[in-house]
Amino acid sequence: SPRADHYRFTLSCGGVAPMTRVLGSSAALVAGPADASSAIPGSPVENRLTVVGRGQVFTFFVNGVEVLQSHDSQLLSGGFAFFVRSASQGQTTAALTSLTVRALLPDAAATITPAPG
Repeated sequence: SPRADHYRFTLSCGGVAPMTRVLGSSAALVAGPADASSAIPGSPVENRLTVVGRGQVFTFFVNGVEVLQSHDSQLLSGGFAFFVRSASQGQTTAALTSLTVRALLPDAAATITPAPG
């Protein structure tokens, strides 16, 4: 269904970050996987994820460091979500402590650098 269509930026516990496009029940790798060594491993820790999307370009940051950029034009609009899962079926705990959504200024995409912390 169109409601299920989305892009997924994944950050694994091993510091790997791919971007996947999900259309219906099919998933396709769009970019990566990229090294996201700026992610802090372990628990409990805090990692700040930033996604900048403008048109067909998505740029992903982990703790203020750009880790992946992709270009894709399959989905023209949508929302956002946060989810966590355990690959080993073990216990997983995560908290979304802050969510900020901002409109981009007309020419801001090339100069956006998220502040660390």
